[in-house]
Amino acid sequence: MNVRRFDRGFLLKIRSGAFSYEELVELANEKVYQIEGLYEKSNLPEQPSVEKVEEVLIEMREELYK
Repeated sequence: MNVRRFDRGFLLKIRSGAFSYEELVELANEKVYQIEGLYEKSNLPEQPSVEKVEEVLIEMREELYK
């Protein structure tokens, strides 16, 4: 299967063993830290609006079945 990704080279390096397990765990921990910081700054609600989701879904289906 061919998958086009912006980080293809990095993923191939992981696959070839260019990084130790500890290095990969550290990279993952850095990403978690970044995500947690973004979460703290986010103004997204805790729960989505079910009404809005249903409205968007209906619009999408109407557009699809035109």
